Amino acid sequence: MNAPTFQLPAFALLRPLPKPAILWKDTAISYADLLTHSAALASLYFSSPGERVVIFSENRPEWVSALLSIWRNRCVVVPVDAFSPAAELAYILGQTEPVAIFCSAKTTPVVQEALGTLPALNARMVCFDNEDFPAIPSGCVADTPLMAGAEDTLAAILFTSGTTGAPKGVMLTFGNIKVNLESVCDRVPIFTPQPAPLPCSPRIIFCRSSAACSPPSTPAAPSSSLTPSTPPTWSAPCAGTAPPC
Repeated sequence: MNAPTFQLPAFALLRPLPKPAILWKDTAISYADLLTHSAALASLYFSSPGERVVIFSENRPEWVSALLSIWRNRCVVVPVDAFSPAAELAYILGQTEPVAIFCSAKTTPVVQEALGTLPALNARMVCFDNEDFPAIPSGCVADTPLMAGAEDTLAAILFTSGTTGAPKGVMLTFGNIKVNLESVCDRVPIFTPQPAPLPCSPRIIFCRSSAACSPPSTPAAPSSSLTPSTPPTWSAPCAGTAPPC
């Protein structure tokens, strides 16, 4: 019998750098902080490699930690638009049968309504705003990067808008994500030759409104990528060049 073949990870998802990764309101969250927080979130639900975990929340730093926790557990992330109605969410939950659902206080009622139509689904709800939810740490020191799965390992299932019928799940492997990242870095001047958690290592700023995302109100904009939290403005975010590592 042949010995099982070890597959190398596609790339490093996140390296424990002390530099800011996310600027949220008046707080800077480092890459090491995200690594530590994702480890805490990974212990909040039971899962096996390959099982699905849904994220159904508005943009916020916990969204990123949840994503990393899912990949830390070798699960498949299923992000769902936070503005989706209960019927659409229920359809996606029925298709993917997740073992856990990350949500917020804003989206919890929709999750509960959707789960009410799926009595056979036993998914654990993890709310970012519960009192017992782990807080994002500050000033963490870590030395082990978080690695992706092998290039042919399923990483995410993204559902289409369903304008021509029921939403369809698009399956992306870590290899797909790697090619996408490399393609972006070929076209956008954010690549730096120094070690980085992904092919690029920009700061990310989540803006709470389109007005808050205007360059004059964001001093960090020249060295940051700005991500509006309002979907209509996602097609035209403010962006800039990442600072040297």
